[in-house]
Amino acid sequence: MKVQPETLIEAYVYPLFMVTSDRELISAMCWGSIGLVVASLILQDSSPSSRSTSSRFLIPGRVARFLQDCPAFFIPMVLVARGKQKAYDSVVNQLCLGMFIMHFFQSFFTAGFVLFLYGMKINIGADSILRKSEMQSQLQLPKGGWFEKISCPDYFGEIVEMWGYALASLAPPALVLASTTTLLLARRARQSHQREQWEPSRILPTVCLPRQRDMAVGEVLPALNAAEAAVKLCPNWWVGLQTLGRAQLGLGEVDLAVKTFSRAVHIRPDQQELWREDLQWAVGLLKKYQEMNAEREKQIAAAKESGTEVPELPVPPVEGSIRERSIQMYQIQKQREAAEAGNPTVMERGKTIDPSKVVRMRVT
Repeated sequence: MKVQPETLIEAYVYPLFMVTSDRELISAMCWGSIGLVVASLILQDSSPSSRSTSSRFLIPGRVARFLQDCPAFFIPMVLVARGKQKAYDSVVNQLCLGMFIMHFFQSFFTAGFVLFLYGMKINIGADSILRKSEMQSQLQLPKGGWFEKISCPDYFGEIVEMWGYALASLAPPALVLASTTTLLLARRARQSHQREQWEPSRILPTVCLPRQRDMAVGEVLPALNAAEAAVKLCPNWWVGLQTLGRAQLGLGEVDLAVKTFSRAVHIRPDQQELWREDLQWAVGLLKKYQEMNAEREKQIAAAKESGTEVPELPVPPVEGSIRERSIQMYQIQKQREAAEAGNPTVMERGKTIDPSKVVRMRVT
């Protein structure tokens, strides 16, 4: 026994939308789509797109998009192949439909068809550039084509396609589809544009690389501030975390540097440089300083028992006046933060920094 699609729609879809005819069903679905889009805009949920979000512990973006679009493709195909509408067999309906199409063929249909093809061209070109940029580097912004004019030409091309389809068909569902697509993709494009203002490829040449050169000449505090700003804007950017960890080492914050490098290694475990050089180096320094502190405590205890003066640790000279000024500025900044917080314990290492813990930075 073959079950017709119309029977399934009347049995399950009609009760879901509380309708009794196809006309009422189409109207309810159109208004429902508009309501969902308006609700999503009111909620102001800044959800990332499939091309900018991570697939870790999630469904891959391409698979999710394929599954999302499957019903919109297969359901109409089944309805056309298996469905039986008596209205199609009516000569009067066929004649009226043909007259309607012929009447608008030279205006709306032609303009909509051309607009649809133009949007398809923009969309295909943008997708091609996106695939090339993904293959080259994850830190590179797409260049060429419409990417030189707008941030998201793939979204723009899809919007043009939908309006071309709506103009060619002049059907209420097509107009609703074009309107909702415009609202949703315009919102995503605005969010993507805001993220691209601080893309790692733009921060890297203007902030992190110059700041690593600053560390070579001793300007450690500006390097630390720049790295903190970069990490705040891109929390999962491992290059910014690496720069921040090295700046923290330059100011003697070894325990913080270990935490920063550990976070970077967790994000990019394939970067052997982080594990073999930066993290192991910082862990070795931390163990060394812990041993020095333990030895210092033993010397203090022995001096108290013997009643002698506590010997001072040998302090190596600070590497240049610029480096010394950076350390002093860092101390003042920490003291100011602690004073504003009203709690001196906010400071990570007290009010002073031991110059013996200042690490010579390596430039990569």
